[in-house]
Amino acid sequence: MHPLTGSRLLIVDDEQRNTKLLTDIFRAQGFDAFPLNDANEVIGAVASYEPDLIILDVMMPGKTGFELTREIKAQEHWKHIPIILLTALADRDSCVSGLECGAEDYVSKPFNRRELLARVNNLLKLKKLHDFQHQNLRLLEEYDSVTGLPKKDILMELIDSLIKRKNNANVCVCVCEVDMDQTLIGLLSSHDRDQSERQVCRTVVERMSSIFPPGMLLGCLGSGKFGVVLEADEEEGAAHLRQLQQKLSMPILVEGQEFLLKFSVGYAPPPHPRVEWIVLFNHAEIAALEARKEGGNLVKRFAPEMDVENHERWWMSRALFQAVREQQFEVYYQPQVDILQESLVGFEALLRWKTPEKGHISPARFIPLAEENGQIYDISLWMMEQVCQQIALWKRAGKRLRMAINISPVQLHRDEFTQDFVDLFTRYHLSPNDFELELTETSLMDPKGGGQLRELWRQGFDIAIDDFGTGYSNLEYLRKYPFNRLKIDRSFISNICDSGDDFAIVKAILAIAQHMGFKVIAEGIETADQLARLRSLGCHEAQGYLFSKPAPAANATAMLFNGLKAPA
Repeated sequence: MHPLTGSRLLIVDDEQRNTKLLTDIFRAQGFDAFPLNDANEVIGAVASYEPDLIILDVMMPGKTGFELTREIKAQEHWKHIPIILLTALADRDSCVSGLECGAEDYVSKPFNRRELLARVNNLLKLKKLHDFQHQNLRLLEEYDSVTGLPKKDILMELIDSLIKRKNNANVCVCVCEVDMDQTLIGLLSSHDRDQSERQVCRTVVERMSSIFPPGMLLGCLGSGKFGVVLEADEEEGAAHLRQLQQKLSMPILVEGQEFLLKFSVGYAPPPHPRVEWIVLFNHAEIAALEARKEGGNLVKRFAPEMDVENHERWWMSRALFQAVREQQFEVYYQPQVDILQESLVGFEALLRWKTPEKGHISPARFIPLAEENGQIYDISLWMMEQVCQQIALWKRAGKRLRMAINISPVQLHRDEFTQDFVDLFTRYHLSPNDFELELTETSLMDPKGGGQLRELWRQGFDIAIDDFGTGYSNLEYLRKYPFNRLKIDRSFISNICDSGDDFAIVKAILAIAQHMGFKVIAEGIETADQLARLRSLGCHEAQGYLFSKPAPAANATAMLFNGLKAPA
């Protein structure tokens, strides 16, 4: 059978003899042809018949083929239906008018039968390819490419259907998380790691499928995170989860090496009285979080007190997804100042989040959560684009200075990060000299992050170590990686005037920096005495509330053009 056999063709012409001729031609080729002689019925016929291709006569009473083409193509779900305009008009202007309306092709009467069939076949092939690509895109969006399991939205629909279909059945909901970073800590190359993560996920799914009974619903909620819905009472569900715990505790062979899975499982038993399924699922996620907080390798039953303790975190996790969609974030800028001149030398870009329900949420609360659930990469790219736009505005106004941006370890772990960032600042005609990238000491412990760091330095970016002195005591990385600046953590600055130990630590950091050729910036400056003490030690730059709190772009622009207020 020809692959186009059965394709639906809607044929519209006010002359019945024309639609009959065309219908006979196409039906003889195995097409399903639907003739129509009233232009006013076309939109209704498209909705009910759902044609794969439409042939429209141009000159018809009521509506012309041009008008109908515009109406059809204006509908999002119809715009991919190919349209051939068929008319006695042969002048070039009519052809152009038809194509401008959105028609894919134009055939003049009297038509050549072979030519018309060839054009119809070609357009149907393109339509079939589009439908295939659209279907595959939907599958990629709705199903996990590694495990083949439905993603969260589809799993939610399946659960909803199950609850409605079997309203009286006991339902036990479980969430299982596998900590990939812990499981694969020995696999450091990106190629091995990516392949290994896929293998671990498939192994977990195989083990879950072997434990749980037929009829269970299993979905992928993210990398290494799975949701399960069982038709079982609590005793049966708990028994299955104990078996799962034993299975997941067994070593897994990855790239010829044995690894132990580190997992956290939480479950919500069948409720009494019954509650909404979404509440059950949230309870299971909270229990899994509790298992993770207790060190992992545990199965935890949801208890009401967990809901009280974790409700804020659960709410914030859900609110973050909405914040990304609705762009509830804003970039604030805090000035960085030359200590000797007390003049503005740069800004640090800082992310702020204001929710409709609870107002501003501290970055110390939401950024670690965004890093944990994988959202930090998209949020950071959005933030960097806002920063690039702002720098470009200032440069066009004749102002240029350094912009410090915090880089998350999660970003450095992504293979595409360097190229994404380079593409971004190139788009706004900026250069690496416009930026300084701040990284914490913990970012340097992953060799993959170190590789990205060297590549960024080769691109021309200045690199700063943020919160210096609070991380790992091994200072080998100061020789190992290319840095330009050390940023002394505020915890050492707050007591520099009162604590001999903090004063000695700051003095030692400045000595190390001077010996190795690094500039030093101190953060958290709140008093003139702290500033004077840092100046006496030879610190180069400062940042803190003494000069300004982080401020919106408009306030930062005023500082840039009008200067800083003299510190009190």
